[in-house]
Amino acid sequence: MRRLVFRLFLPLAAGHFLSYPYRMVNAVLGPVIANELSLPDNALGLLTSAYFLTFGTA
Repeated sequence: MRRLVFRLFLPLAAGHFLSYPYRMVNAVLGPVIANELSLPDNALGLLTSAYFLTFGTA
């Protein structure tokens, strides 16, 4: 039982920790991206949602 838990938990935990920086990059760099590309707030939100959609389907 313990081996099964580790076989399931470790890959899922590793995937979570690897995906966490990718999910947070727009929150940290959003103002810089918007300023450099001259994007309004709604375009930055659309860009972020498109990123999440593609990340979720991959």
